Amino acid sequence: MTTSRVAGYVLLTLRARREGEQYVSECVELGVASCGGTIDEAFEAIKDAAAVYLQTLDDEGELERVLAARGVEVIPGEPPEEGGEIRVMARPKEYVSAEPLPLPIPA
Repeated sequence: MTTSRVAGYVLLTLRARREGEQYVSECVELGVASCGGTIDEAFEAIKDAAAVYLQTLDDEGELERVLAARGVEVIPGEPPEEGGEIRVMARPKEYVSAEPLPLPIPA
């Protein structure tokens, strides 16, 4: 298991839209998807899924390569305090949020 030299955080675009009785959520930059019964559950699920994906990439030594290939900027330092998230309705039944996610810290 190799650990990446990337430290800091990434700012990801999260979207959720209602489909029937569920909300389907996705991370635009990483191509990760999830779902939830409420809008809050859908956003929490996609944040968790994106964090697991980033950790898996780091465990596999692929984090730097994948972030560069997807054009995701690594922002040095600590992510901003929680609570700065702003959800906006992009289209009917679709919400978008920018979310800072911390990256794994190198060993």
